[in-house]
Amino acid sequence: MTTPQPLNTLETLDRHWAVKVVTPEDRAEAIQYGLGVMARLVNGDGVNATTTPPPEFVVPLAGAYLIAASEWLDFEGAASPTMMLSTAEDEARTAHM
Repeated sequence: MTTPQPLNTLETLDRHWAVKVVTPEDRAEAIQYGLGVMARLVNGDGVNATTTPPPEFVVPLAGAYLIAASEWLDFEGAASPTMMLSTAEDEARTAHM
């Protein structure tokens, strides 16, 4: 019997309702575009070095990932700067991150 492997972070975020609003095909296209922009930046080229316009879902997908990551990291409001955490809660948050 095999033990199921835990999901990696990207898989966890991809399963979030906000991210699932964007189709897998559109997500793949937007992510490939973003990776291309990152590669150009790392190589010292400007963002505007390409004539290819961004896919339609780049900005909505970025927002969806932001929502997913915020909810994933903010279990029970622990990410709020005004939240006073117990030692156990702080340790759980640290382990989670």
